[in-house]
Amino acid sequence: MKRVLFVDDEPAVLDGIRRIIERADLWGVEFAASAEKALSLLAESAFDVIVCDLRMPAMDGPALLKIVCEKYPAIVRIVLSGQTELEFLLKQPALRQLRQRISLRCRMTPLTLRDTRGYVSERLRIAGAQGDPIFGPGALETVFRYSGGIPRVINLLCEHALITAFAEGEKPVLADTILAVAREFELDGPPKLIVPTQEAAKASAV
Repeated sequence: MKRVLFVDDEPAVLDGIRRIIERADLWGVEFAASAEKALSLLAESAFDVIVCDLRMPAMDGPALLKIVCEKYPAIVRIVLSGQTELEFLLKQPALRQLRQRISLRCRMTPLTLRDTRGYVSERLRIAGAQGDPIFGPGALETVFRYSGGIPRVINLLCEHALITAFAEGEKPVLADTILAVAREFELDGPPKLIVPTQEAAKASAV
């Protein structure tokens, strides 16, 4: 069984990955909340793949993968990013060797309205939702409009709208609540985020 190490400083991200991966039961997985913890785990046991976030405190993803590249060249290395800084970081002279070893770069396009509905529905299913609809008429359309189909922004809008609705005893979540959250985060109109360079970039170095 292949062994995969996931590295991210956000516990919610690791928890989400853990729920999805463990359901599949296809790989042996370990999780690290920092680059330092990841290096400690790598020193203790062998892994086939390491997947890390781009931005982390103390040591970021590219810096971690540079060390992994030097110490454990056989490990497949993947960096995931929902930000645009990845290309900039990879152009730094210190990361020249890492940049040269990248064999595949993938960009995720924005989700469509249909994809957005499916994405939110699946996230709710994984969280255990069942029965009555969680989001009311027009709510997910509003999520799509203000998120531009970007999963990171979809998560932001839905999570804060759910908290607001719970606090106010609102069920299902109304489109007006989504709108209020969008304005709170200064998404006061359809965002100008629907361009490939704003989407998640994944670089895999082998």
